[in-house]
Amino acid sequence: MDDEGKSLTGKVLIASEDPTLLEELDRIAAGCDVQATAATTLMSMRAQWARAALVIVGHELAEQLDDWVLPRRDGVVVVGRGQRTDAMWRAAVRIGASSVVELPIGERLLADAMLGSVSESTNEGIAVAVVGAAGGVGASCLAAAIAARASVHSQASAVVDLDPVAAGLDVLLGDDHAQGVSWADVCDLSGRVAGHTLSDALPEVNGVRVLSWLGTGSGALPAPAIAATVTALRSVHHRVVVDVPRSSPVAEAALDHCELVVLLVSDDYRSVAAAHRLLSQESWRGRSIELVVRQTRRRHVRVAEIAGHLNVPVLVTMRDDPKVAADLAAALPPGTSRGPLAKTAQAVLDRLEQPLLEQLQGSA
Repeated sequence: MDDEGKSLTGKVLIASEDPTLLEELDRIAAGCDVQATAATTLMSMRAQWARAALVIVGHELAEQLDDWVLPRRDGVVVVGRGQRTDAMWRAAVRIGASSVVELPIGERLLADAMLGSVSESTNEGIAVAVVGAAGGVGASCLAAAIAARASVHSQASAVVDLDPVAAGLDVLLGDDHAQGVSWADVCDLSGRVAGHTLSDALPEVNGVRVLSWLGTGSGALPAPAIAATVTALRSVHHRVVVDVPRSSPVAEAALDHCELVVLLVSDDYRSVAAAHRLLSQESWRGRSIELVVRQTRRRHVRVAEIAGHLNVPVLVTMRDDPKVAADLAAALPPGTSRGPLAKTAQAVLDRLEQPLLEQLQGSA
């Protein structure tokens, strides 16, 4: 079993505080030749909840979920030793589990569930969310630059624009007359969506597939539509970049489907304070979050102080990039000209090639 938080794409998530139960479940997974990832706290379980093909939850963790709201999903099993208790059944109902399995007599049933989850799953790409701590820090430009940079390196990439009132990532990438499917066409989607069908219907701008508003933005999106579209795009793209407005009511739905959250913060007191408020929200706990610190000329707050105050690691620092305006004027994606933004986008892509450690905000 992979060490906790080290796997990007574990097919099976095994969540338990009981080391003996974890060892037993690991043995069953190994016997099925199934990749498994461990989570030993509620926080780390939540961080990986939406991405695993199958979630196996120890009864002792499942029974602690009274005050937690997890998105409903298929493929959840509650497991315990010995006879199934009323408490186990109640916990299973609360989290929407499909079954409660007793060990050791249910070992074969559990093995079948593991094998079934692997046979139904596909190799998924990696999704990264980009969030600006405050307005004007350049989160949308960074999101567009990451996707465009991935495309340059022959990685099929897509961007998902969740801001209905911004200019649009289609415009930032270089096409203010893009044609194709937009959020207005897919906002009612839910459940499983064919990735190739969705991707082929989206406009392609400078090598990047774009799910945006195309000038039709009108309000917040339903969480099921975000889950369905991001999951579908991950099935056919190596990298999916999600531009998440900091005040979006559906931010949590987007973050649930991203391996990494890049929080872009400027080195001024207003931006750092805004970042602190974001990170203190319940929906931000249990995420893999890393900072991109935009360094301005004044440099009010030192990078080390920002990281220490927010208790979040710094992925990379970025100076203001005077070449971005020229890229946009030429209808090119931001970061096309080699400069600080291009280097930052590449640093994020390089980070996605490495194991992601869960950066937990607070404690369970």
